[in-house]
Amino acid sequence: MFSSKPTLLIVLRAKSMEFYNGHDEEKEILDFPPKVLKKDDIVDWEKFELLIEEFIARNSLRKQRAIMVLAKDILFEKTIPNGDSAIEQAETEKYLGKIPYEEKDIITKRLKDEENVYLVSAYKDFYGSIKYILEKYGWTIEQVVPITMFEDFDSDKTFDFAEVNLILSNKDMLQIGDMSSDADTISPTRSRQIPKREDGVFTVHNLLLLLGIAAVCACIFFAILYFKIITLPTSLPGMPPTPTPTLLPTSTPTPEVSVFEKTSASVSVLNGTGTPGQAGDVKATIEGLGFSDIETGNGKTNENTTTSVIFSKDVPQSIRVEIITALEKTFSKVISSEEEGASVDIEITTGEEK
Repeated sequence: MFSSKPTLLIVLRAKSMEFYNGHDEEKEILDFPPKVLKKDDIVDWEKFELLIEEFIARNSLRKQRAIMVLAKDILFEKTIPNGDSAIEQAETEKYLGKIPYEEKDIITKRLKDEENVYLVSAYKDFYGSIKYILEKYGWTIEQVVPITMFEDFDSDKTFDFAEVNLILSNKDMLQIGDMSSDADTISPTRSRQIPKREDGVFTVHNLLLLLGIAAVCACIFFAILYFKIITLPTSLPGMPPTPTPTLLPTSTPTPEVSVFEKTSASVSVLNGTGTPGQAGDVKATIEGLGFSDIETGNGKTNENTTTSVIFSKDVPQSIRVEIITALEKTFSKVISSEEEGASVDIEITTGEEK
């Protein structure tokens, strides 16, 4: 859980977003499920915003000041020799033409030294929309900077505490590489796709929902009154009333039924191959089966070939078959076992995919 101390570092990747605290070694990672994000195209805006909202609320990440760093997997880069302006212009146009987005939908940072001109571009509707959502909830994204501004960084891996502080303390590089400006405003088409939310509990959507519930309750209430009024008498005039039978107590106890609830079951998904985003993909698959308490992390090794699933004794056979069947659609080999006194109900360690 992060405190209210400024400043945080956000590392945005194609499949995840990492939050680092510059004052200690805490970090939180939000994996983007494939059902809401494909590459850098957000396919379900309402679910995507709700995903971010629940994440920042769960980790007490409200109203923070932050620096956003764009990882290499969402950047486009080009180095052009510095000197001939005509060659530079031609190479720039060729470079922009190869980016799979319209020029108006990207933002390009141009840097140069005595030898080269460096072009770094990003799809502004992706990172700009996330910035837009965070700012709706009171955040301040002070700067957006490509990771290429910092040399000798392996942006494919999570950062350690020293690297986070090196970025946050390098004010010159942050200012030179800042891509946030009026030019990174998301497109009108994209902004219209983002649901408009009002402050407070009684939004228009919530008010209509409450009115609908109230109307249904009122109908049920009056229906009960109506049918109670016209219920036929239990006996006709002149006839003795029907005696009410007395039920004798039974000594047979009511058996207790143990019910396995998916929503309360604990699930751990460990990346056993080192493939980026693999644990997040499995988490999305398990969420699709109805589970919600799912943690992700890294396995003890990155060389797993077989996907293993460890169940606690409380997991019913039908649930086990359901999970194994879902995993076999992605992974080449899946094995399962049962462990007495397991720390979680279900532990999945990923292996090689098909």
